[in-house]
Amino acid sequence: MPILSPDQPRFDFGVGEDASVITIADADRQADLITLQDRVAAAKQGSALLIHLPDDGGIAGRLVLGELTEEESTSWIAKGTRSVELKTGKLVVDAGGFFGQQISPESTESPDFLLVDVPPGSYQLTTYVFLSSDIATDLFRRRKLSYLDWRRKSFPNQTIPQWLVDLAEDRDNDFEEERIEQLQDDEVDTEADDAFVEVLIQLQRAAVTKEETEIASSGKLKWEKRQPEAFPQPVSTAVAAGLRGSFSKAKLVAQAFHREDFAAASQVFVEAMRTDVAAFLAKQHALISQKMTIPNRIRRNESRRKQADWDALHSDPQTVVHPLTLRRQPYQGVQVASLVDTSHRGQWVYISFELAFVKTKLGLQAAGMSVSWNAPVAPKSRKRRR
Repeated sequence: MPILSPDQPRFDFGVGEDASVITIADADRQADLITLQDRVAAAKQGSALLIHLPDDGGIAGRLVLGELTEEESTSWIAKGTRSVELKTGKLVVDAGGFFGQQISPESTESPDFLLVDVPPGSYQLTTYVFLSSDIATDLFRRRKLSYLDWRRKSFPNQTIPQWLVDLAEDRDNDFEEERIEQLQDDEVDTEADDAFVEVLIQLQRAAVTKEETEIASSGKLKWEKRQPEAFPQPVSTAVAAGLRGSFSKAKLVAQAFHREDFAAASQVFVEAMRTDVAAFLAKQHALISQKMTIPNRIRRNESRRKQADWDALHSDPQTVVHPLTLRRQPYQGVQVASLVDTSHRGQWVYISFELAFVKTKLGLQAAGMSVSWNAPVAPKSRKRRR
């Protein structure tokens, strides 16, 4: 079991694949917090902390016992503080796999929960949200703000990392979309690291009192938000949010595919299928190149018959799996990554990679993959009003 102590004050973790609420409480509440209503009541009573997620998923998080570093304290964009009693000192970060479930006494972690040993007592838990999280995306979604402009203003001589372009796209914000459309390929760094802490939870003894954050009737924190003048630098981590967080092996496959380094992409998979994976990806790349030689007028469906013939011959999605591994090893879930490939005559191809993961002696490895792609006509740039 991981331990938080003055000698080991930090622990990075990833939990959750399809959770909408993360529950933090003492393990002695395992049989009590069965329903969401139970957890909301516990949050109001000071025996649980709830972190609501805007989309079903998980978090790449960090637990900190005591003070934050300068990097941690300057990078957050939202925070909330609540008091929680940790009676036994067995802190649980649960994404739906612990409270109200039948858990083996020997089990201390799974993709859906984490059990951490801390000194027992009353704590104030301050949750810090970083720009890399879905929570931040939701909080800033409608704000007339461009992440890309914000970054350029703070770091004018640097390229835009691909993870920031992905974040900007996720905002579904017209103001941001205009900036994305103006990006040139050489302005984007597709190799930049993208493994970042999304949520940090600071534990301080209750004697160190901070003003408590209000919660809604649903138990949801009413976040204190801030927008630093300088673009907040992300806080690096080495773990995944379950199988969907910012650190993504699926994304490594997508990036290697874009470089046409199919052997590198295959290293994410169990050894028995790496040769087949490399050949499969090479075939997919060749098929995409072949399709992009079809004139635009045909792909605009002016010739529906030819388009239908293509789809019948090369049905989407395409898959490669290792059935024996999937049957024998514990299934851990999926990761999805996508890319926009403009290397084919400058035209846009949207490619999606979905990987199925199993737990092996070497850690999480993929044992199946589905690839789908489409090639619409690239949208025209918006004309500026004069």
